[in-house]
Amino acid sequence: MRKCFLFVIGVSCIFSSVSRSLYAQSEGVIHGVVTAKADGSTLPDTAIRLESSSLVEPLRTTTGQDGHFTFQRLIPGQYTLVASHSDFQDERIQFTLKPREIQNISLELSLRGIVQSIEVRDNPQSVADTYSPSSTTLQKEAVEAGFYQPPGLADRYPRIQILSIAELLVGKKIEYPRLLDVTYKKAPRARGAVAEAQIPLAGAEVEDEGPF
Repeated sequence: MRKCFLFVIGVSCIFSSVSRSLYAQSEGVIHGVVTAKADGSTLPDTAIRLESSSLVEPLRTTTGQDGHFTFQRLIPGQYTLVASHSDFQDERIQFTLKPREIQNISLELSLRGIVQSIEVRDNPQSVADTYSPSSTTLQKEAVEAGFYQPPGLADRYPRIQILSIAELLVGKKIEYPRLLDVTYKKAPRARGAVAEAQIPLAGAEVEDEGPF
């Protein structure tokens, strides 16, 4: 019984050793380099992540000063390689690693786009109530200019008046004294014998009737 047990243990050890040997013979290697797509310069300190369903968890490494990285002792299968850099967009590639294959991979990263957001905050106002700083200065000058009172009139009028486009569109007008708003009535035109008696003909002599 003891000899049988020792025999089983021996066979198991041999099988395990052979399996490890075969497994090691099928392992593959990945060599890679990361460069900038714009000028082809190598990118050190780039984070590299290798993902696969055959891995318990993703493998991670960082590129050296020459931009290179390596993953060794990989079993054959499907892999996804992700390169990340703070100043560049992430790059992701998928590939199949064959038994005992040494695969060389080049990754080119593009610069991140510049994103700016501008937030404008303001109180809702109508067009007529919205003025620029220069219009505020003009309003101050208009107030300081005071009023003008024409002689003989009781009303006063602002010396400087400012109207916005919105106010003009709704029909608002500048205030000023209407000194020339006088309406004259046209006299009726004389007709018939009355007109002939009042208006002498050209060249006719007017008889002097003398004193009363």
